[in-house]
Amino acid sequence: MSDLSPAAPAPAREGMPLDQFLAETNDQVFELIDGLRREKMPAAYLHSRILMRLLFAIHHYLLQDPLGVIMAEAAFVLPERNDPNWVKGSRVPDLMFISRARIEAYEATMLTSPNWESRPLMLVPDLVIEIVSPNDNASQLNEKIGYDLLNGVREVWVIYPATGELFVHTPDSETVRVVRRGLVFSGSDVLPGFTLALNDLFTEGLA
Repeated sequence: MSDLSPAAPAPAREGMPLDQFLAETNDQVFELIDGLRREKMPAAYLHSRILMRLLFAIHHYLLQDPLGVIMAEAAFVLPERNDPNWVKGSRVPDLMFISRARIEAYEATMLTSPNWESRPLMLVPDLVIEIVSPNDNASQLNEKIGYDLLNGVREVWVIYPATGELFVHTPDSETVRVVRRGLVFSGSDVLPGFTLALNDLFTEGLA
């Protein structure tokens, strides 16, 4: 006797078509994390001031040692392995760094793709930096950190202006490194030789 029971429905495909992603992010910037849509809210003044100080510090470091590129508030997406026109996940970190070898290899590969420069980056960065605002949701922040590390980010720095702290997360350690106001951050595997005095990052004023 043949089995005539209905076949189980196919699991829903996580994400959305790239064209739909581009159209919708043009109206409202958002991230896709584990199938969930997370809208990005405009940055507050203190958040933007710290972002620019950190961007300038890393840019100055890279002028001396051009190890890669640093980008602010740029999106990267996770395309589906067998369908580059499908976005299964996306992130818009405050800052991200990609090593020179990886970004050059990516650009060389993408040169044959039409309009590739107008599309979001389809490459997971080496370093992601997030600056925490008072209205940020703690569980969603942890969700982002875990998502980034799981998908190949080598380091995630999380900066807490309210407490003057910098947390460093890595995929190979459950221990989170904490650097506090008054100390100097150094020892990044992604940015070797880079140092940052946290007092310079959190000080008031325009300097």
